[in-house]
Amino acid sequence: MGKSESKNRVGILGGTFNPPHNGHLLIAQEAYTQLGLNKVLFIPGRVPPHKNRLDIIDVELRYEMVKLLLKDKPEFSISRIEIEKIGVSYSVETLKILKAGEPDTQFYFIVGSDAIPELKTWKNIEEILTLCKFAIGMRPGFKDYQVPGGMVFLEGVFPDISSGRIREMLRNGEAAEHIIGHSVNNFIKERKLYQ
Repeated sequence: MGKSESKNRVGILGGTFNPPHNGHLLIAQEAYTQLGLNKVLFIPGRVPPHKNRLDIIDVELRYEMVKLLLKDKPEFSISRIEIEKIGVSYSVETLKILKAGEPDTQFYFIVGSDAIPELKTWKNIEEILTLCKFAIGMRPGFKDYQVPGGMVFLEGVFPDISSGRIREMLRNGEAAEHIIGHSVNNFIKERKLYQ
């Protein structure tokens, strides 16, 4: 797909990024390339609705780690839209703000295929599908779930890298630099995160 089909095509990669890792970069890069996006916007969530909040470190630390992960990637940027918001970070509210600011932009919400079964639990999923399309990165073991309209599937199969597994590795003193990158790994070590 060429960039000329729409004035602006923007990918959104939201999440806790607890910590961010190379899997996030890979799916963002493939969406950027395959969908002819102008940019991919990483949006760390302050209080995500679907996660165990006890295991999530401060959002400012997660924001700094995402910045480090993206430092040599001009096609990617980071937004504080959910950090500045008080309360739970609902995707529908974030999308409404983004769409109001860029009404002619086609947004693509980038997720792994493991998120598809959860989509029906997202707040106002029908409205979300009017605000964006979902760009789905296929994960190993994906089953043929019923999927709502407004979805495009990225080519290839993406590695099943879990932030939870990375936190476990770090707690156990295992090396994770190959998954999270040198800068993020140093940041975590210096601040003694996920101990």
